[in-house]
Amino acid sequence: MSEQAWVPLLGLLANGQAQPFAAVSYGRNITTVTLNAGSAPTDPAGTQFQVNIDGTLQAQVFTLPQNTNSIAIPVSGTGLSVNGGSTLTAVVTAFGGAADVLFWIESTAAAGAADAWVVPTATDLQGAIEAAEWEAFTDSILETNQSDPVPKIITNTVMRIRTAIRTGRKNDLGPAGTIPVGAMDLFLQVAQWYFFKRVKSVAFGDKALESMRREANDEIKAICDGDRIFEAPTTVTETVPSGAIGYDTYVPSAFDEVFVTEDDIPTP
Repeated sequence: MSEQAWVPLLGLLANGQAQPFAAVSYGRNITTVTLNAGSAPTDPAGTQFQVNIDGTLQAQVFTLPQNTNSIAIPVSGTGLSVNGGSTLTAVVTAFGGAADVLFWIESTAAAGAADAWVVPTATDLQGAIEAAEWEAFTDSILETNQSDPVPKIITNTVMRIRTAIRTGRKNDLGPAGTIPVGAMDLFLQVAQWYFFKRVKSVAFGDKALESMRREANDEIKAICDGDRIFEAPTTVTETVPSGAIGYDTYVPSAFDEVFVTEDDIPTP
């Protein structure tokens, strides 16, 4: 499954200007780099970028040609491999007169990373949101000079679902960053709540957002209570002990709430 992420390099670009992506939580293989510029390069040599991984500048140069506002560039060979826990940074190596560039990467999970469970991606979330809403969201982030919050939304949502599965003690867990296919609808519901809460969308009023939150909390609680059983992962990274439902440490079980034991979880 492919995943897209981006970082903004704002203003008139300068040599050495850099912008890091969120840390990679699991192995990825970058296949395509897409460059979108608010102002196209004026230099005949264009604007050039390279990727830095954990302090090492990678060899391939990605060039946005003169008078060109957008280009998709395949990564050479079989792609650029990035290990889990690595930090990837987009670096301007020849400014070329371009300004306000979005540096996009498209990647796939490394072999064996997802197994029978899936890695939710920005593409999954984007597919569940109307194009106009997504465009307004990306425009607002660029205008306010913020990093892309979508990776954090995905990470938080995946952690919430995995913690609920762990609490319910009905399933072993797959590799980090993965959830069962059967939990993808829940993932999209929770992630959209975070998304629309962040952008204060006019398409979703307070009542609709509250309904979305309540439905997601009900499903998360059902998982915590052991009322949901998902397909087992091909590769088990954490064996969950059988026994009584509950967990002996703090477990997030609802939006903005934490509970210590099963008895602390409120009933509907």
